[in-house]
Amino acid sequence: MIKVNHKGSFSNTYFFLDRCLNYPSFISEAKLNAICQKGLNDLKDATPTLTGETANSWSYELQWIPILGFWRIVYSNSNIEDGVSIAIILDTGHATKNGGWIEGEHYINPSIRPTFEKIIELAWNEITKPVHSRGITL
Repeated sequence: MIKVNHKGSFSNTYFFLDRCLNYPSFISEAKLNAICQKGLNDLKDATPTLTGETANSWSYELQWIPILGFWRIVYSNSNIEDGVSIAIILDTGHATKNGGWIEGEHYINPSIRPTFEKIIELAWNEITKPVHSRGITL
């Protein structure tokens, strides 16, 4: 036989679920910009350089999507030659004119992964704070 005793309310659970649904509201734009800027610097530093043009062509845009209620981070590189993103072919590899293959360096994901992990950590720390630490009564 299994017996379960319950005492109290589900206010912490309701609060946690509400925070999960509404998490963007507590991550300030300034805080996200600071984290994204560090990610941009890491991306620039990780980009293979011959001339430095590709490394210096990285940028990011932080977009608030109000209808969905979340932030979107868009990293982009403006170094395009003949319709081809040089940053992408440096990352994934590419064929040469004479039929050879240049292996990619796979630098994009590893260099920006810490940025996304930091944002996840920030969000998780906020939504898992106990209700009483915010002085909120449900």
